[in-house]
Amino acid sequence: MSYTDAEYSTLQTEINTDPLGKGYSGMTDTQVRDSLNTEDRTANRSSLTGDEIFGATDNTEFVGLTDHQRVLWVSFTSKDTIDPTSSVNIAFVDYVFGTSSTTKSNLQTLRQTLISRVTELGLPTPTTADVRYARSL
Repeated sequence: MSYTDAEYSTLQTEINTDPLGKGYSGMTDTQVRDSLNTEDRTANRSSLTGDEIFGATDNTEFVGLTDHQRVLWVSFTSKDTIDPTSSVNIAFVDYVFGTSSTTKSNLQTLRQTLISRVTELGLPTPTTADVRYARSL
């Protein structure tokens, strides 16, 4: 089995307490495995490339910026990686585009990614046998 004792304990707690109300108790081991592995949770990405951020820029808004703001934006998006959740970076986007803009909305969407419940819990992908074993503990 690929799980450690601590990981089995976490898996057992998830299944027994069902904190998200998924209905694990009424599922087969295979259904629990599938539910745990389904990417239906959102998480913030820890980094985006400058190209990804520039690609999310609304063209109309970019054209409407002052020359100085355009230079700032191009300079900012020329970085290799950018933390999209950093308060300083968010404040910078607000400074350039305003607090309510299509670009800001695009970036908020871009920084979100879908993950599975086991990823959210920091667990390896369980097999049906892993679920069965965790239930038996």
